[in-house]
Amino acid sequence: MDVTQIAALATSLTQTQQADSLNIAMEKKALDIQKTAAAGLIAQLQPSSTTATLGQTVNTMA
Repeated sequence: MDVTQIAALATSLTQTQQADSLNIAMEKKALDIQKTAAAGLIAQLQPSSTTATLGQTVNTMA
């Protein structure tokens, strides 16, 4: 390998590492946004207002 090939390889590796770092940061931000959206949806759920005996018996007379 001559000096220009080594320099080109080093530059290429640096650019790849920077691109990878950017992609990881974007994925983390996307996960944070989804986490916030999911928490909002869960907060909007209403607790069920069923009684404790609901669904425990079957009416066989129709």
